Amino acid sequence: MGVLLNSFKVDTSRRSVLLLIALVLLPIVSQGVPAAYSSVLLIAQALAVFLLLKRRSLATDPSTRKNLLWLSLGIGSAMVADLHTNWGVLTQSVNETTAMFQEFAYSAFLACFVALSIRYFLRGGGPTTTAIAWTAGLVHGLLSIKFILIPYFDRSVTPTVYYSITSVAYSILSSVLFGILFAATSRIIGFHHFIFAQATLLLLSGDFYIRYQWAAITQTTFSWTEPFWGIAFSCYLWLAIERKTLFPERTSGVLAPETSIRARMAQLFLAAVLIITASFLLLGVYATETAFDLTVLLLWLFVVWLLANVMSLYFSNKINTARERISLGSEEFRDSATGVLEIDEIIQAHEAAVAGAIQLQADLAKAKESEKVAKLSQQIAHDIRSPLAALSVLETELNQLPEDTRLLLRSAVQRIRDISNGLLSKKSETQARTEGRPEGESLIHLLATVEPLISEKRTQYRKNEALQLDFTPSPESYGLFTQINPTEFKRVLSNLIDNAVESLPAPGGKVTVALSLAHGMATLDVLDTGRGIAQDLLPELGKVRGLTRGKESGSGLGLFHARTQVEAAGGSLQIRSELGKGTCVTLQLPLGPTPDWFVSELKLAERSQLIIVDDDESIHQVWRSRFEKLKPASQSIQLLHFRTPLEFAEFLAEDSNAVEAPRLYLMDYELLGHRENGLDLIERFGLASKSILVTGRFDDPFLKSRAARIAVPLIPKSMAGLVPIRIF
Repeated sequence: MGVLLNSFKVDTSRRSVLLLIALVLLPIVSQGVPAAYSSVLLIAQALAVFLLLKRRSLATDPSTRKNLLWLSLGIGSAMVADLHTNWGVLTQSVNETTAMFQEFAYSAFLACFVALSIRYFLRGGGPTTTAIAWTAGLVHGLLSIKFILIPYFDRSVTPTVYYSITSVAYSILSSVLFGILFAATSRIIGFHHFIFAQATLLLLSGDFYIRYQWAAITQTTFSWTEPFWGIAFSCYLWLAIERKTLFPERTSGVLAPETSIRARMAQLFLAAVLIITASFLLLGVYATETAFDLTVLLLWLFVVWLLANVMSLYFSNKINTARERISLGSEEFRDSATGVLEIDEIIQAHEAAVAGAIQLQADLAKAKESEKVAKLSQQIAHDIRSPLAALSVLETELNQLPEDTRLLLRSAVQRIRDISNGLLSKKSETQARTEGRPEGESLIHLLATVEPLISEKRTQYRKNEALQLDFTPSPESYGLFTQINPTEFKRVLSNLIDNAVESLPAPGGKVTVALSLAHGMATLDVLDTGRGIAQDLLPELGKVRGLTRGKESGSGLGLFHARTQVEAAGGSLQIRSELGKGTCVTLQLPLGPTPDWFVSELKLAERSQLIIVDDDESIHQVWRSRFEKLKPASQSIQLLHFRTPLEFAEFLAEDSNAVEAPRLYLMDYELLGHRENGLDLIERFGLASKSILVTGRFDDPFLKSRAARIAVPLIPKSMAGLVPIRIF
């Protein structure tokens, strides 16, 4: 009983369990005294009916009230029939009318139990459960025919038609009920439902032996199986005393899944017992012609089936305990063990895995902090570079201002650019560490690579206020790509700038980095106003490892490394210098293929519409300024400006049917404060074939891959002021 209670995790009190045990023992103790046994049985049945009817009067759910009424009628019918039967057996005064009434009452008892069992224990059964129900019911029916009905009809006294019909009906109902409950017990998960089903099975088994003895042996005294009947009704009485919902409206809570360990263990146990029993029959172990020995098989199967269900409940409880420990992870399960070695080992392995996952989560949290900083830097850089592009355009147009004012404006713009590039470089370093990207030769955009490095160098030499470090890209530099290791290229350029700065006379001096297109090659010049190099040293510089040009701390490795890397990429390095005037180091690199995502020039047909969607007003000003400078060629181009996705969507909805002029859409990716981004809008309205994404995140791999998937090209937002525009 303790195993059962533990398996079902029942909250039943000890007093109730002791009462159940007492009720079960009473019929067994009174077995040798027919009058005492009859009294115990009558009291158990009467109290069960009374308590069930009382519970029905308190119930509010119509379905529960109906089910409790059926159960009360079933037990009440059996009580009335048993009262007449036991009285007749004790007094030897059973007449035909009483016997007919008894048969009807017993059939009503079975009919009520069959209805309840079909409702709660057969609905939703799988193929295995259905097969077990059919097999058990068929075996019970065949045994009833062979050992009860046939001997009954072969008696010297020919039974009446009424007795023939009621006997057959009773056998059919008992076989159906036995089959349903025999199969359902492998899946019942509630303790009270388990007790109900097992008690009914015990009742049917005991009833089978009593009927067999009455029909085949015509025994009129109490048999050794008579207490089964009393034990079953004692269990019904206990269920009536317990304040539990025996038949809930939702039957899904009564049965475990057919594929659960609870069901599979019991089913496999049953299969093994059936195979053993069949083997014993074939080997002649049960070779007997007496019906009594053969009917013991039914009791044997019932007992084994009960043990199988108890064992399956026990082990399924261990597995459920493990599942609760794994799923809940609460402290109350932390130090508990299931008592099954393999299950405890699984739990320990799971807890070790959880501990490892927690540590990994802590490590990831640290990495995410760096990533968060990188994303914040990227967002700030995005916010800075948009107005920076506008300032760059204005810088070239304010020629009427005094020179000192223009220099101040230029210095401010340059400083803002340096801050933006510094933030983006931090983001790139963090992303490279996180993704673990391998270094190797790749296609780089020279302008986008050189500009951040110049900013880094300005920061490095910011204490030298007299130093002037300039970057002068030509208009053609906008579309220059080359194939080279980006890390080594930055190292080469960094060393060349360091050499140039170190050659300057203190204080001050000027270093200029120029990017241009010359003779079909990308050309990068690093010019300084330093001391210069003697002509006799120039031919050997960079060609001999360790040769320096007179620097106090020089190793001669910088120029050698620069020449080696550039020539490995298919380019060349040249040095021109004049003592007292300065030096120019020229890197020439072969042009790489223009990637599919890059817009080399902005091509617009005359009388077309250029639709700009961007949340930053300064970008709108950049495009206005660009087209103002192109007049009169750009007078036929109509510029339309939108700041929000809603504004843009309303425009498309109102104007799409009336448009005849060709359109080109310049879409920002990040539209702050809105859920949709530029690519979302392009995909939503099917604009991929006539859209360009203008974004500061052009180097984001995810953004690039998504844009490539829908064939949308990109323009770096910081280069909106440099992209060539052609009107045809």
